[in-house]
Amino acid sequence: MRYDYTNAGRTLGQGLTYGFGDEIEAKLRTLLATDPAAYRREVERIRAAQAQYAEANPKAAMALEGAGILGSAMLTPELAAARGLGALSRVAPRASKFVAGGIDDALQGALYAAGQAENVQDIPRSIREEAPINAAFYGGASGLGYGAKKALSTQRALAARQRLNDLLSVFSRGR
Repeated sequence: MRYDYTNAGRTLGQGLTYGFGDEIEAKLRTLLATDPAAYRREVERIRAAQAQYAEANPKAAMALEGAGILGSAMLTPELAAARGLGALSRVAPRASKFVAGGIDDALQGALYAAGQAENVQDIPRSIREEAPINAAFYGGASGLGYGAKKALSTQRALAARQRLNDLLSVFSRGR
């Protein structure tokens, strides 16, 4: 059995696009369609293929969508509401970063929940039920990213990186 790279890519794309990947792909595929139901049929076809992939490859599907979510969290600039905390930052700089991060995580969680909704009418319910879980995930991902950045910028990490560069330069000169 061949690996399904198409749906692996779609699964990663779902995470990167806050759950709107299937709708985006369907829209692109039906741009020139004259049948008004073509878009809905294409979304259903893509979702069925993704569900089949996830059923056949549950661990890979979870890892790929999670990787996409992490990627979108790292690539997306802070949302506007999180930037509007100028006054708080002058009074309590550390608290303002924490609050801004929480707002950013909550907004990204709500956006992803909206993208996961089956149709437009389900968006409020999806946000109500899934946004808090998604926000916690985005917050955890942000924390891990911050921790990794801090760990990689320590003296020990910088010294290890310099040693690795020295070894690589010796190896490349020896060729």
